[in-house]
Amino acid sequence: MSKSAKVKENEQTNDRSHHKELEAAKEEYRRLKLVEFHRNHNDLNLLDSLITKWQDAGHQAIHELRELIDRKPKPSCDHLLESLSIPKELIRCECDV
Repeated sequence: MSKSAKVKENEQTNDRSHHKELEAAKEEYRRLKLVEFHRNHNDLNLLDSLITKWQDAGHQAIHELRELIDRKPKPSCDHLLESLSIPKELIRCECDV
């Protein structure tokens, strides 16, 4: 292989390497802009308060449902949630009664 062919091949390799680096940097920039967008458009405090409200409502609903059950003994909250396929961590229910 001639010297000029080796130089040309080396330049092509460098170009491909730089192109990959450029594409990786563009992707990183795109992801960072996406994170920035979501942080600017989603108030995390609002989301936290809405999650807490939803969990409180779910907790209250499971207790009300349990009270509506006529059979004795009433099922535990854990058993009721399990029978409804609701993970108790989802509503932060810690009742064992």
